[in-house]
Amino acid sequence: GTFKNGLIVLDKNGAEKINFRKNPSDSNSLPNNDVRCFYQCKNNTIWVGTQQGIAVVNPQSLKIDTVIHLFNNPGVRVIKEDNEGLIWIGTYGRGVVTFNPSTRKLNYEPTPFNLSIVYDIFINQNDVWIATHGDGVFFYAKDTRAKFVYSVDAGMPTNFIRSVLMDKYGFVWAGTSKGISKINPQTREIQNFNSQDGLQSQGFYERSTYISPLADGLMYFGGYFGLNVFNPKDVTKN
Repeated sequence: GTFKNGLIVLDKNGAEKINFRKNPSDSNSLPNNDVRCFYQCKNNTIWVGTQQGIAVVNPQSLKIDTVIHLFNNPGVRVIKEDNEGLIWIGTYGRGVVTFNPSTRKLNYEPTPFNLSIVYDIFINQNDVWIATHGDGVFFYAKDTRAKFVYSVDAGMPTNFIRSVLMDKYGFVWAGTSKGISKINPQTREIQNFNSQDGLQSQGFYERSTYISPLADGLMYFGGYFGLNVFNPKDVTKN
């Protein structure tokens, strides 16, 4: 994904196979050449989020099957799929939007929150965790409709959240503009870590996270001055 050259697909040797770009004369082309995220759904389709909508790419044919435009064309920052096949879309200016692939309908109010800028979404079964720019981390349970906001008032170091991820033990970790925070969803207790605890810097980048599928469950957070890698069970606050 590039800022101005669309979506580039490479082969295993690094050679370019195809470059998806916006074509004003083709309504089924990439909505915009500024690509901010992509996500592979359970049916293997690749959902590409741009500054002006979403393109759904068939990985076999390498063609765009569907183009989805959101109201007022907010930039798309994150795309995730829940356990029911619903697509959750985090936007820059429109909060969270969901898309139902079966009915092809958009829902602009899937949660009770009035959100604006969303950088990341993590979904665990019926639980949805939302990282926002300026409003903290939002928790919403789809089944019970329970909700909670983890903000500065609740113990977060800042309300500017860049990423959100759950470890194999059920704790939620948030990369922020002021370090990394560990959230206990059961007690709502928050532990904050910063450069004095060994982080490469205070600030972290949007969605720059990864959790290893191996038994160790190592977590990776990309920041302004490098990468922090740690085993969540070994992290303690002195």
